[in-house]
Amino acid sequence: MEQTFQFKIGLGYAPDIMLVVEIPMDLHDRISQYIGDGQMARFEFGFHFQEVIQRQFPKLDMLIHEKIDEWISEHYLNGYSEKVLHNYSFQSSWFED
Repeated sequence: MEQTFQFKIGLGYAPDIMLVVEIPMDLHDRISQYIGDGQMARFEFGFHFQEVIQRQFPKLDMLIHEKIDEWISEHYLNGYSEKVLHNYSFQSSWFED
């Protein structure tokens, strides 16, 4: 069985909407290697998560958007725009301390 890594994303401007995304561990390791060990680089990664993923890891960005679409199709939006919900933010730990 392949090892995986799970992380949380927040959707749009609704901090109460969170999704768990699961990726293969080798993808996690490639992203970690890309970011490096520097504390500022790691802060930047967390702060600009969607932009970094879109630019450097488009397949992961596509996977995240598919997960968001799946969530949207299962839930009543109650005033949230689908476009807004596709703005995602990083909400968990990526690196071991």
